[in-house]
Amino acid sequence: MADPLTTVVVGGTSGIGLSVAGDARSRGAEVVVTGRDAARAKEVAASLGDGARGLAVDLAEPETIDAAL
Repeated sequence: MADPLTTVVVGGTSGIGLSVAGDARSRGAEVVVTGRDAARAKEVAASLGDGARGLAVDLAEPETIDAAL
């Protein structure tokens, strides 16, 4: 069996991003949701279940994105 797809959703803690993350997870993808608030990102990932992770990423600080992911 192939490794599962990993989907990274920037801004995945609410709105359309959260909907995209939920849909990807329901289709079996591993999901990484990001937002500026680490606690909120982790909370949202927990609500999506096993296979989801939450990370703090701020696009205003692009030099930090690579290390975060």
